[in-house]
Amino acid sequence: MPKLPRLVSLGLAIILLQLLLLGAARLAFWAYFNNANNPVPLAELVTALYVGGKFDLRLILLTLLPLLVLGGFSWFSPFRGRGQRYFWLGYLGLVFAGIVLFYVFDFGHYAYLAKPLDATVLRFAVDLDISMGMMWQTYPVLRLILAILLVTAGYAWLLHYLMQRVNALPPWQPGRARKFFTVTLMTFLVIFGIYGKFSYYPLRWSDAFATPHPFTPAVTLNPVLYFFDTLKNKEITFSKERTREYYEVMVDYLGIEQPDQAALNFHRDVARPGPLAERKPNIVLVLLESFATYKTGLSGNPLNPTPNFDRLANEGIFFSRFYTPH
Repeated sequence: MPKLPRLVSLGLAIILLQLLLLGAARLAFWAYFNNANNPVPLAELVTALYVGGKFDLRLILLTLLPLLVLGGFSWFSPFRGRGQRYFWLGYLGLVFAGIVLFYVFDFGHYAYLAKPLDATVLRFAVDLDISMGMMWQTYPVLRLILAILLVTAGYAWLLHYLMQRVNALPPWQPGRARKFFTVTLMTFLVIFGIYGKFSYYPLRWSDAFATPHPFTPAVTLNPVLYFFDTLKNKEITFSKERTREYYEVMVDYLGIEQPDQAALNFHRDVARPGPLAERKPNIVLVLLESFATYKTGLSGNPLNPTPNFDRLANEGIFFSRFYTPH
């Protein structure tokens, strides 16, 4: 007699399969983007893989919930007939294809901007023609689509194989008490797997940023969950009320000589330094797409990729403490 229901056996097999696949993708991401001159310490890497595995488990369980709940009814069980089996194969295959697509976007996004995929990527949808043209010219789009289709087809074949193997098991026929205990235990384990922690607060995206190395969060985060976690913040805008609340702090930090909280005055008179003090400078405003500071020779890049830009900064005024909030 089998010790578990066939649906639970199938769910455990799918969970193990997806954990292996997503774990392999995480290791591939780390191996490709890891900086040999500033590697992630081994202890931090182990922590990143462990916490990242918990993120992966949450995603897997959330996507399996329809199967685990609806599949428990005999009329919707993947073992009832061919129609039900192919329905669940289609659902799980489409979900997996979506996950793979997120991972591909995350890989390309990190290669492009050196930051994990989050909801700010939606800004590229404002002018979709330009964004799609950039993608077509930058990435091997057709080969990536073919790879996603092949990986999804291979995954669907494995699922079909697992369903057939599990379907060949004899039916689970427990007593009423054992059935109640098993269902209760499985429900608790699923809920705990989604919750993710032995603490008052559940596993959060901020747990990925608990280590000091700048690359560790990118290794830890699950791109699908992180995208949806940051989705609620994509419309955050300027707040006059919050600005007035901290106005005195900013006035003190910025050295505002004539503060006015009602008008939110941040005006400053600053004398021109050095050789430019006696003459009016020419102002050149350079606005470039994806011109990251770390790519310039001015920031210490040993390849000296931007000699002209470096000369403009060195012979003019370079504002080394100028920041944008995002």
